[in-house]
Amino acid sequence: MRRESDFSRIPKLLPLLGLHNSRQLKFMLPTVLQESSTGHSLLRGWFRKYHRMSTGNWKGMRLWLLVLAMLVALFCVLRIPPQVLLPDYWKPEWFYAPLNFSYEVELASAVPVQEPPTVIPNIVHFIHGLTPDFGKRPFGLVEYLAVKAAHEVIKPRSIYLHYMYRPEGYWFERALPYVTLSPITELHPLPNVSMQHFAHLADVLRLLILIQHGGIYLDMDVLVLRDFTPLRTQYKVTLGREQVRNTPSVRWPDPGGVANAVIVAPVNASFLHRWLATYATFQEKDWATHSVTIPYVLARTHRFDAELHVEGPRSFYYPTWAPDDPVHGLPRLYARAHRRGAREAYRFDEGNYAVHLWRTKAAEVYPSRDLFSVAHICNHRNDPEYALSTFQRVARAIYGEC
Repeated sequence: MRRESDFSRIPKLLPLLGLHNSRQLKFMLPTVLQESSTGHSLLRGWFRKYHRMSTGNWKGMRLWLLVLAMLVALFCVLRIPPQVLLPDYWKPEWFYAPLNFSYEVELASAVPVQEPPTVIPNIVHFIHGLTPDFGKRPFGLVEYLAVKAAHEVIKPRSIYLHYMYRPEGYWFERALPYVTLSPITELHPLPNVSMQHFAHLADVLRLLILIQHGGIYLDMDVLVLRDFTPLRTQYKVTLGREQVRNTPSVRWPDPGGVANAVIVAPVNASFLHRWLATYATFQEKDWATHSVTIPYVLARTHRFDAELHVEGPRSFYYPTWAPDDPVHGLPRLYARAHRRGAREAYRFDEGNYAVHLWRTKAAEVYPSRDLFSVAHICNHRNDPEYALSTFQRVARAIYGEC
């Protein structure tokens, strides 16, 4: 007897696909194939599996698919707070309304300046020293370069250094002429947010500071390259997209995210209130969800288009932190120009406002190199492997003493 082909059984599958006749499948199939490059192979896989199964086994398969769908839904609920996943008409009122917080960040020696209501204040905020050991990262050369670059390029009215434990040392003393110290003397914790982990605390503090005072927040391993005036005068809140290409060692769950290492915002920005409100579902073990995933989800919600501007990946977060991507990742930032597998040094001619140094990741990838030292950026060791790196060129331009 001639074996029935896979596609000859399509009419028997139509009820399982929710279709009544093959004509509906005719119009549905091109859409399926267009939306998924593997659509054809997926359909053939379904048909082959159906061919091998008896009719009685389909009930078991449908139950298995239902369980799988429930597991996927459960993962999404745990990964993203439910108030973000819910439709607009089911979301709680606080998701859209500004909230009041008891904690206030006082700015030392703040001088009120009259600016148009549409212009974000030209002030810069850094946060450092939230734990006694400074997160095992005392104020050093990188912090000094970040402060000096912001001072020389942005030319802000003030640069505020917010801290709970005052830094000290050679590089801190050199940075003092550029900054206004703003000690944090009292802190009222938010629900679910650990006040012990400096990264958790810093994520919340930056939002509170900008809500109350506005301006530009920068991580202490972000080096400013261009003036932020267009971002301050043309938009409300500005964030930057972070995009990492999949490589053997990096499996990024989404092609992009919106990071919080650079935030430009006016006083009392509605979008920051919404973002801060999501910390009601904060989970200690997965803090990156609230710093990258949540703002990305909010940014993609059309209701917030008027409140937020998202810069492309090259504005703040390029090259990326991917350790084995020689074209777009860490090698492009730290490896020398003509090292095998790495392209020429990146020249920041694509519109970067700043460059994120990904310092923690870089220290893991290049543990034997003292990357963040004067000896390295000035190449006192005459090291040919790193002599022409992108980081060295940028750091030398800011440091200016090699």
